[in-house]
Amino acid sequence: NHSGIGLETFKLACASIDAHYLDSWLQMAAKSRIKELVLELSLRMKTEYNFPCGLLCSEIIGRTIQYLRLRSCAFRPKTFGYLTRLTCLVLHWVLINEEQLRCLLSHSCALVKLEMLSCNETVRLQIPCTLSKLSFLRVLACKMLQAIEINAPKLSGFHYGGSPAVQMFFGDKF
Repeated sequence: NHSGIGLETFKLACASIDAHYLDSWLQMAAKSRIKELVLELSLRMKTEYNFPCGLLCSEIIGRTIQYLRLRSCAFRPKTFGYLTRLTCLVLHWVLINEEQLRCLLSHSCALVKLEMLSCNETVRLQIPCTLSKLSFLRVLACKMLQAIEINAPKLSGFHYGGSPAVQMFFGDKF
């Protein structure tokens, strides 16, 4: 029953929830112009939850969200128009392919920190030069990953844990 006024952080961790309720809670959080959104669903959920990417396309949340952390859901963005203030993106056990990730990253020019853990649909991770503020990248246990291409000029911290067969390209040599 919160009015949403003054709400800056929305964190939800749960083992099981109906997608309809979760969508309505996220809609409420989006309308309050939150700065941080954390959704941590259980890995044991019986059905896959599809994060409503349309929330991030809206001018309301797209221009205010700075921190986004998702765990155990599908994230299928088709287009983005905002996300001008997103500085930290953490994806753990999130289903997102390289095209969807590329779409997300291409609209997140303020991104400073990116973490991906067990994002097992991503085959190729491309960090474009438009992420000129990105200083930290962590990629762990992404089983399908075959290549990482990094062209972020201010990257000072990179942590990789996974298959040694993954090809890595740094700078403009891809």
